[in-house]
Amino acid sequence: MEKLSMKNFVFDIDGTISFNGQNIPDEIIASIKELMVNGHRVIFASARPIRDLLPVLPDEFNDNLLIGANGAMVSDNSKIKIINTINSEDAKFVFELITKYQLSYVVDSDWNYASQITENNCMYGQIDIGNFARQIPLSMIETPVKIILLDLNNKLLNKISESLRTNTDLAVVSHIGEGNLNITANDVNKYSTLSKLGITEYIAFGNDKNDVEMLQHAQSGVWITSKTSPLVDNQIECTADISEITKNINQFV
Repeated sequence: MEKLSMKNFVFDIDGTISFNGQNIPDEIIASIKELMVNGHRVIFASARPIRDLLPVLPDEFNDNLLIGANGAMVSDNSKIKIINTINSEDAKFVFELITKYQLSYVVDSDWNYASQITENNCMYGQIDIGNFARQIPLSMIETPVKIILLDLNNKLLNKISESLRTNTDLAVVSHIGEGNLNITANDVNKYSTLSKLGITEYIAFGNDKNDVEMLQHAQSGVWITSKTSPLVDNQIECTADISEITKNINQFV
């Protein structure tokens, strides 16, 4: 029997293979493990920093290549590397916006974080659930990797987005229907980090705006419709149903 060639599989987490912000359903885990048993490489790529990605994954996936903070950091064999940080001038501008508009936020450094977030925000229970890090004052964040501005109404979201585009060189992504802005250094996204790591051929699963570039450049892309219909052409469309997701994973085995 001819040996199958190794493929790279890249999975977004929230809204793609995890739907409660806490874990991945056993059936999906089993399908992902089957990929690995068959010699394929499995990569997880998330908006979460590595610190908040690890508790969602089963322990046996911790040494896989993990892409965190929308591409701003990676972990490979449990060794964390920062791809790019937000420069001090742009960080200062964002911090001034936080103060001016009294914004809720999460600011991640390479491991520790600063935050001001209400308990009713869906992200509240997802920050450092493994108790790996320290929450520190915003003024102590010297090298921010990613900033999230939270609970923005549409008017304020558009106003701040425009201000960031005009006055900074930052990459800004608004997740669908969440009223949040995800901010990283310019030209940092999941696809750009995959490219920097030399991974140009892969099959990707995603569900949101921060997955668009990754899916556009994939050999095959599967769009999970947990939020919206595909934002990228030529994607396999898959409902946010566990059996449908496992079926779409298994088709590549």
